[in-house]
Amino acid sequence: MRPLLRLLRLLEGWPNAALLGRPLRRFHPKLGRTVKIPRGEHPFADEALYELSGQRTEYAHPALRAAAVGRKLLRRVQAGLAHEADIEELIRRLEANLEFTSRLARASGAPATEEFARGYRNAHLETAKVGSILLAHPLSCIFQRELDRAVILLDGMHPSGLHLRGTVVNKPDLTLQEALASWPPSERERLEEDGLGPLLGCRLFLGGDLVPPLPKFRDRLQWHHALPEVPGSRQKAPGLWTGGDMRVAAKMVEEGSKPIWAVRPVLGYSGWQSEQLELELERGVWAQLRASQEAEALLTEEPASLWKRLALGVGLRSFADFPRGVVDPLIQRRVEENSQKQVKDIVAAYASQQKKCCMLGQGRASSGFAHTAFYDCLAPLVLEKLPEIHPISCVYLMWSFSKPLIMCTAWGPIAAEATGTPVQELFDAVATRVIPEAGHVTSSWDG
Repeated sequence: MRPLLRLLRLLEGWPNAALLGRPLRRFHPKLGRTVKIPRGEHPFADEALYELSGQRTEYAHPALRAAAVGRKLLRRVQAGLAHEADIEELIRRLEANLEFTSRLARASGAPATEEFARGYRNAHLETAKVGSILLAHPLSCIFQRELDRAVILLDGMHPSGLHLRGTVVNKPDLTLQEALASWPPSERERLEEDGLGPLLGCRLFLGGDLVPPLPKFRDRLQWHHALPEVPGSRQKAPGLWTGGDMRVAAKMVEEGSKPIWAVRPVLGYSGWQSEQLELELERGVWAQLRASQEAEALLTEEPASLWKRLALGVGLRSFADFPRGVVDPLIQRRVEENSQKQVKDIVAAYASQQKKCCMLGQGRASSGFAHTAFYDCLAPLVLEKLPEIHPISCVYLMWSFSKPLIMCTAWGPIAAEATGTPVQELFDAVATRVIPEAGHVTSSWDG
């Protein structure tokens, strides 16, 4: 019972926005779908962290529910649904996290840990839709300059409903004139010929981590502005318009009737498959705001303070007061360690599952073939020994993989990606081994 009492005392000082969890679902970009990750050794600890994180699976959105979580854990222990080892593991994770936030506070000179670890009132998840605003979690995009502490306006959806597009609105970069210095002079001349010369002093904003692959600089730009009188412009959100006849906007700026900050050229955008964004919201990568409440600040607020102002506006003090800057190397190390731990857990669970399937003869695939986990595990071993395998044996190996229509298990691709040996790579390598003069041969298996 002592470990349980220690745990309940720990929860008294919770929540904490720096808490990092272990998601059980991720979006696999190569497969274009969600993949499930097997549970770890301590599902009790994973579920408790999920509750403490505001029901986010990786990046915490604390929701001031620690007392309720404590009561729930106590009932589970009393019912015999959690063992002492599970409680000890949860304590270990919580204490490690508190130590980390204490180091951040000491290194940054920030207020005491509890001051930047408060919860917020909007802990529910909603389906992403056009017009919503996304705030990046202070830890989730720390390795991506364009998305780190970004404010993103979701401004487009494919007619199929399968893809969403957004634009970052708080990442100013060089002026348009400075950005054009690295392009051929003809690009600047083209803008001036189009009557946009007065807008060369506008700050260029980075709209996201994706840039349309168009050859002309002008064609890569989208224009945001606060000028509803511009002919042909479309309203994206309250106080924010896009496109239209930008020559009219340039003339307004040149005449001084409108300030130059009212026009923003934007380079790049962010994009997701709908399922991908849904999972990122589930993981806590983003907090979603209702655009009708905050969109008017997207152009009028100083970009450097917009993220923090919006976070405070919806009660996300755990985001707004989170220390950044001098402590970024500590945060990056922490996030990287958590990612590496996830990969190790996935591979360990994967190996355990494969061992059960292959050693115990369980879970065999249909038509008498071995379980798919066996093929997932075999692929990297074959690649390693491929130069020593006779070409005829290679052909049999390829047949063994393709005949039962083996490509990947539901969650095996992540483990395979971690080692860099997806099954398609095996097919390519075998083809190159059998027909070396053909070079790289891509295999397609239609079954």
